[in-house]
Amino acid sequence: MLTEIRATDPTLATKVYLLEDCSSAVVVPGVVDFTEQGESAFQRFAAAGMHRVKTTDPIETWAGLNLA
Repeated sequence: MLTEIRATDPTLATKVYLLEDCSSAVVVPGVVDFTEQGESAFQRFAAAGMHRVKTTDPIETWAGLNLA
């Protein structure tokens, strides 16, 4: 997703809101744990301008969101 956004228009990243508490890394105890990779991806997305929010955050508080 980030690659396509950057290729099309990097400013589009600021219009993306990632719901942190609606996603999770793949974890199979004793087999695989992608928690670090998931956090790394979220950090890259945020560094590109995407917003990390939670469903418990009132939408009015989401940075950059124009509700008017």
